[in-house]
Amino acid sequence: MHVLKYLATLSLALVMASIAGCDDPAHRAWVLAGVPLPTDDDSDIVETPDEGPVIDLPCIPNCGDRVCGLDPVCGESCGLCKSGQHCDADGQCKEDKCVPNCTGRVCGPDPVCGESCGTCTAPKTCNSSGQCECIKDCTGRVCGPDPVCGQSCGTCTAPNTCNSSGQCECVKDCSGRVCGLDPVCGESCGTCTAPNICNSSGRCQCIKDCTGRVCGLDPVCRQLCGICVAPTTCNSSGQCECVKDCTGRVCGPDPVCGESCGSCTAPGTCNSEGQCCLKDCTGRVCGPDPVCGQSCGSCGSNTHCDSVGKCIPNDSDIEWVRIEGGSFNMGSDDDDSWDGEQPVHRVTVPTFEMSKTAVTFKQYQACVSAGDCTAAHVDDGMCRVLTGSGVEPGTLPSSFQGDDQPVVCVDWDQAQAFARWVGGRLPSEAEWEYAARSGGRDWKYPWGNEEATCERAVMCDGSGPGCGRNSTWPVCSKPNGNTTHGLCDMAGNVWEWVQDWYHNSYDGAPTDGSAWESPPDSYRVGRGGYWLLNAWCVRAANRDFIDPLSRNNHLGFRVARDSL
Repeated sequence: MHVLKYLATLSLALVMASIAGCDDPAHRAWVLAGVPLPTDDDSDIVETPDEGPVIDLPCIPNCGDRVCGLDPVCGESCGLCKSGQHCDADGQCKEDKCVPNCTGRVCGPDPVCGESCGTCTAPKTCNSSGQCECIKDCTGRVCGPDPVCGQSCGTCTAPNTCNSSGQCECVKDCSGRVCGLDPVCGESCGTCTAPNICNSSGRCQCIKDCTGRVCGLDPVCRQLCGICVAPTTCNSSGQCECVKDCTGRVCGPDPVCGESCGSCTAPGTCNSEGQCCLKDCTGRVCGPDPVCGQSCGSCGSNTHCDSVGKCIPNDSDIEWVRIEGGSFNMGSDDDDSWDGEQPVHRVTVPTFEMSKTAVTFKQYQACVSAGDCTAAHVDDGMCRVLTGSGVEPGTLPSSFQGDDQPVVCVDWDQAQAFARWVGGRLPSEAEWEYAARSGGRDWKYPWGNEEATCERAVMCDGSGPGCGRNSTWPVCSKPNGNTTHGLCDMAGNVWEWVQDWYHNSYDGAPTDGSAWESPPDSYRVGRGGYWLLNAWCVRAANRDFIDPLSRNNHLGFRVARDSL
């Protein structure tokens, strides 16, 4: 190609030189117009008319409609084809046949033929390696996906989160809070109106101020500082106070506050109604006096005050009978009397109280359960019982052991223990006979002088021992035989222990109603007769001597106490 360009340039230079050396204007025109000079048969150059010197002229190329290859006149280039094309014989560019190679490419031109290997879906573009890729655009963003490719522009540090603008921000969480800082971002959830303040839970609350107050509403929040126990009420200063009410009272505590309504002039005392009076505790050791209603004393543990102001065990169930004191002729010198009942002597007995009945199994068992008495010897072989062979140690038959039957198989010491438990004692022999004679009357029996039968006493009157039962009966089963004071079974059912030592006669016996304790003897006294004996044995004056250690099925007791 360069050679052709060189030849063309050289030809043009020769033409220009020929023109410049030609004096003939016609000749120059011929050269410029490309008209062939006249020749002869023997030479390429025809002499001009003026027959000047002869010069060879350059060739003028003519490409016509050719765009490539050599023109047909001068053989010079008419142009070049693009890569991948070739020039045909007509001087036209034609495409070469090429096999594209897209190996490893999904987009863009193949490197061999430049043909497309595919296109990318927006927003992806084809890179130089023929791969579709998205060029993320994080302009102005520090987090979250870029808006072009959806690729991460970065992450946020907790508690911050990425917002829609690609910026890290903390979204406060005030759920359940109306004040204070949210626990996520530490930003305000609101403020409280005075006097409320924000607590740790983000709620507005008023902190009450009860300084110097124990009741009523605090002055800051109007919240309760406390309540007063009746009968006190809360005053305006927040203090509990009681306003006493002495209406109708001149003394003692008011019924509302327990504050004094006044005092009485001695010896007067204040009763329960707030009036001055003189209390009378005569014969009482506990409970209220019947005049003023004031206390005559209190009872110890396991005892309580009965209706007449006496302390009795909680579970004894003893019914006490008041026996007014007096003087009587103790003993008997009747035709049916014996030496042990003599001499008849005058005795003065102070007022006292005695249990209405002999102590029952139920009452005695209460003392055993309380731990103050030992058990009756009913089944340990230490009680003497009546059998077909006589009286011998054995087990007490169940027919004797009813709750309301008199307790038997207890010795003198066991009777004493029970008496102490109920706050009493065993009666003296004088007290027993005075009560059995219905207050010291000259009667043979508690009911009078009518002969004793099973109509009035549990005895043996021909119908058999124990009125046909061959055992004791429940206490007070024979009410027709009661004393005028209401004492039951002072004749028959069981012998009854008394306090005294036994003496063969009444010579030297006390005359004040006390027990005969000196000099001591080997036997104690039993009174009243029992279920196996006849009418003579159940007389009020009859007496027996009994070993204090004796335990048998016909020996029980009743109790007494002083009347204060």
